[in-house]
Amino acid sequence: LARTFEIPLYIAGHYQENRQVKEAEKAYEEAIAGYRKTVEENKENELGAIAQSYIARAYMNQGKWKKAVESFRTLITDFPKSVRASAALYSIGQIYQEQLKLPPRAIEVYRKYIEDYPKETKAKEAQFRIGQLYAQQEDYSQAIKELQVVLNKYPVDNNLSPSAQLAIGSLYEQEDKWDQALLEYRKLLKDFPKTISALRVPLHIAQYYQSKKKTEEAKKAYEEAVAYYEKLASGNKDTSLGLAATEFLANTYFAREDWDTGIKVLQTVPREYPPVPQA
Repeated sequence: LARTFEIPLYIAGHYQENRQVKEAEKAYEEAIAGYRKTVEENKENELGAIAQSYIARAYMNQGKWKKAVESFRTLITDFPKSVRASAALYSIGQIYQEQLKLPPRAIEVYRKYIEDYPKETKAKEAQFRIGQLYAQQEDYSQAIKELQVVLNKYPVDNNLSPSAQLAIGSLYEQEDKWDQALLEYRKLLKDFPKTISALRVPLHIAQYYQSKKKTEEAKKAYEEAVAYYEKLASGNKDTSLGLAATEFLANTYFAREDWDTGIKVLQTVPREYPPVPQA
């Protein structure tokens, strides 16, 4: 069934990739017409919702974002109990955020998504995106509040929560509140030590002091960063975390312009982390 729905978009996409504009336009028109016919014939079942979602996809593939939004809204209105309704609402938020560049509309949609689908996996992602959107609008205080919600509601999420904690520190830094930023960065190291977000912190702190020409603080921070990465790398060999720590260790030496030591660190990578043979 999925393949049947995919074929019209595949044909239109083929013309599009080969810059056959007229053929692509015609193929998309025929695809949408076919999907609409399926919707009309299946208004009471999931097949209609699937077809409606493909109408939205056809418009997205053409960069017709407003029509895509309209199509997703139709899906939500006409098929409110469909399993695709939640994804449609989230997609509307993404379009407002990423393509139409309308932060207030995106925030509104994401809030509705969280309200209507609080148990969906993407609810926490929607909350994180709300924080991002306020940050993009330079409303840093509101952005911090929204990101704090991520930490409060999803404290054990090792993906979004560390990212939210890192973003909070960065926002305080942008507000020129370094002491508070440093507290947030330290909290990230404490609460989410084995994450990429945490790995960024020691080197960033050292580079901050260096940029402010605080020589003694920078020297101490670089020493702490080296010790941190060395410990993490040695304690997590043969893991992606150990590899990342090794790379950060090398970058720390490079930031100090200790090129020889940085290169020696990188030369250990092939030995410690040999490439996995392809099947």
